Amino acid sequence: MPYTEAQIREHMRASRDWLERGILAINNNEGFSEIDADYLSYLARWIQSGKPLNGKHLRKARALMMKYAEQLVELANAQE
Repeated sequence: MPYTEAQIREHMRASRDWLERGILAINNNEGFSEIDADYLSYLARWIQSGKPLNGKHLRKARALMMKYAEQLVELANAQE
């Protein structure tokens, strides 16, 4: 069953794991918009080093990543 944007957003709101995997997926594929690239690429490197997001970085990442739900739907559904 394919994912929807609403499902992806809800998973990222509810789960740090989903959010972190979303950040890595966008970073490793299409990349972030110019305005978000520095910060979200930094977070991707942080996650890749084995450290989890927490505190203000977790909250800010959740807010920023909602705009990437459509791209994540395309990536997730392409793998099914």
